[in-house]
Amino acid sequence: MSLFSVIRTACVAAALLAGVSAAHAQDFPDRAITSIVAFGAGGSTDVAARSLVRFANEYIGQEIAVENRTGGAGAVGMLALANARPDGYTIGTVNFELLTFRPLERAPVGPDDVRFIMKVQSSPATLTVQADAPWNTLEEFIEDARKRPNELRIAASPPGAVWNVAAGLITSETNTEINVVPFDGGAQSAIALLGGQVDATTISVQEVIDHVTTGKLKVLATATEERHPALPDVPTFKEAGYDIVFGSWAAMAAPKDIPEERFQVLSAALKDMFDDERFQTFAAENGITLDYVAGDELAGQMEADAEKVAAILAAQGLTN
Repeated sequence: MSLFSVIRTACVAAALLAGVSAAHAQDFPDRAITSIVAFGAGGSTDVAARSLVRFANEYIGQEIAVENRTGGAGAVGMLALANARPDGYTIGTVNFELLTFRPLERAPVGPDDVRFIMKVQSSPATLTVQADAPWNTLEEFIEDARKRPNELRIAASPPGAVWNVAAGLITSETNTEINVVPFDGGAQSAIALLGGQVDATTISVQEVIDHVTTGKLKVLATATEERHPALPDVPTFKEAGYDIVFGSWAAMAAPKDIPEERFQVLSAALKDMFDDERFQTFAAENGITLDYVAGDELAGQMEADAEKVAAILAAQGLTN
């Protein structure tokens, strides 16, 4: 066979393979997609995930059904996502806790076990109390906590999870001794605060904003660099002299071995959903801090963040 014939045959084969790949991409998806949320219904992660995919059919031609798989501070759901069949029909939301499971030896899953599609939001921590609580400022709360060591109670997530880490940072930076009471999710922490089981909580702005709007809760401080746009009258910890800038994040991800063409289909569709004016408006009205970062860029950020988080957990005595 001549060299020309070999090259021509190779080109034809490549074109056929490209055609097959394109055909597979065009055929995908041909049924509903499942999106796993590793936390309970009503929490900030669940609310944002459901709102994001509400109009999925308009952008990808199929519904995306949210499925809550709770437990283990998110480990159950994120492990299920990582172990799902990598065919594009299972995606999910991953959070800060994905960086903690291996250092804490809680679950064999980490950022290297998924393919990030995009970062959706950041969720800054707060210090929130009941609306009729005796403290109207962060300093008043801290002063009381110092007078009554180990008497005040903060609702947070289980040890090693994001809001528990936030509570640890607050007590450390403010030199206070406060009991941290773990709850499995932001919604449960809010209910505990509303019911008077605890004195405060560290959960995110979006998990408390509705209760603040209805006059049931008040935020004493946010763990942000600048004042949160949903709470412009609430000072930051930094304004009070405490170097606390901390929170969670939420990102869409797929099993790491998802075919590239299907990954690209999902990436494009989910970005369109993110840019949808209805989602943007919902986020603004519900205190959700949108923070888009493309998947591959986010993966690079996670490498550095994983080291930082491991150091924080070690400083709190949670790892060996």
